[in-house]
Amino acid sequence: MFYTVASVDARKDFVLYVKFTDGVEMFYDVKPLFEKWSVFNELRSTKGLFQQVKVIADGYAVGWNDRIDLACNELREHGKAIKTVDEYMEISYRMEFYEDKEEGGFTVSFPDLPGCLTCGETLEEAYEMAQDAKRTWLESMIERRMPINEPEDC
Repeated sequence: MFYTVASVDARKDFVLYVKFTDGVEMFYDVKPLFEKWSVFNELRSTKGLFQQVKVIADGYAVGWNDRIDLACNELREHGKAIKTVDEYMEISYRMEFYEDKEEGGFTVSFPDLPGCLTCGETLEEAYEMAQDAKRTWLESMIERRMPINEPEDC
């Protein structure tokens, strides 16, 4: 079966956001291709080329120029499906708690979710606030169609 691509968008760190005509949305990490096929190194060495990705061949591929393209099935079979907020909330992300000895209270951060942090007066409050912050952070990333890290042991 062939899937067809409706749209593609370049994201940071050589990741593509791909939406297929059947509504499935995925992220595809291009970085492994740098080692696999040397032609893909041009995406790193030519400033701005990666951002020029577009749908080609009536949706059966995405491409950058006459030499660099990816078939729709490669994107679908090796891409990473976008999960729902609830699916991400089920993942056990590591939390780091820091006690503020001068001001009081605790700060909580999630190392795998950059910028996701909050605080609370007690450990219990900090934990509850962290769950709210995690959900809000995930909702924001999903809404903006940005890749979300998952812990290595998932």
